[in-house]
Amino acid sequence: ANDNIPIFYPREYKVSVGENVLPSSASSSQINPLVIVAATDLDSPRSPFGQIEYEIKSGNEKNYFDIDRKSGEIFLLKPLSAIPGSSSHTQYKLTVTATDGGGRESKEAAMVLISVVPQQSDSIGHMIPTPIFLQRQFNFQVIENVAQGAIVGTVRAKIDNDDEDDQPISYSIYSGDPDGYFTIDPRHGTISVKSSSIDREKHSFLLLNVQAYAGRYPGPYRYAHTQINITILDENDNVPMFPSPTLKISVPENIPIDNGTVFVAYAIDYDSDNFGRIRYQLYPATNHDSDDRERFPFIIEERTGHVRLRRSLDYETRNEYQIRVVAIDGGQLSSEMLVHIFIQDVSIRQYV
Repeated sequence: ANDNIPIFYPREYKVSVGENVLPSSASSSQINPLVIVAATDLDSPRSPFGQIEYEIKSGNEKNYFDIDRKSGEIFLLKPLSAIPGSSSHTQYKLTVTATDGGGRESKEAAMVLISVVPQQSDSIGHMIPTPIFLQRQFNFQVIENVAQGAIVGTVRAKIDNDDEDDQPISYSIYSGDPDGYFTIDPRHGTISVKSSSIDREKHSFLLLNVQAYAGRYPGPYRYAHTQINITILDENDNVPMFPSPTLKISVPENIPIDNGTVFVAYAIDYDSDNFGRIRYQLYPATNHDSDDRERFPFIIEERTGHVRLRRSLDYETRNEYQIRVVAIDGGQLSSEMLVHIFIQDVSIRQYV
């Protein structure tokens, strides 16, 4: 079900760009987005309801900008110029919306403020360049609960026709990590785990926005941006859980053997994929019944948890049973529930 709508985080983006910077587009071989907007949708990313598309709704009447509908990257289509002789910056204000695969749109749009500033040189007269990331997106994986300091991956940007020793590149994460799981080495672009409490049940993936700037003195119009897709891999850190450790039920003695269901055992496991798949086993809870398993009347379907009969019940012969139902996940973690079954007499007695 399409239970959730896209939500922008953050809602406001500010970026400055030097005048006469060469344009680039989503189809360009030299790709350097001005900024990347990002929204999240709590529906599963594997379903259409969790897929997000972005659109510039207003502020782009002169078509200076383009947006990648899938990634949220905003590109420059035409060179921009600052106002001659003006101390204030020329500014563009874009309104961006996000819509999921079910047609639900974000209630609050993102605001992107783009300022155009005159191109400048550094203290010794060199024009300050803009770095370019080697990839539009980087894809990494990390297992949940991994140790603090573990390396996730490295991003890299370059400067064409410049010596990086004279124009070093610095990196930072500016959005997409609300819980502070990750950190980036500002000099080398290496992303590592900052918090050892990464929880896949909370986030199955994160989309980090990373920026790089060139030169010894940071200026906003020298930034480049890229996205980091980090998939959180599951570990078997959850045990199957029954709603209650004990259960008491009453069943009539005339339940049919062929298709009668005594009850359905149900457990949940918050892990994903194989670690979240549960199979069920049933055992007598008393030594007497354990010694005579062939005569024990109850069996369980391993995948569904349906408890059925393999022989008929008789109130006059026995009116109570105790069984243990065990739930086992794909990583062999297990829990059990004790079930008391009381047999009801349904015989018809006639009195004269």
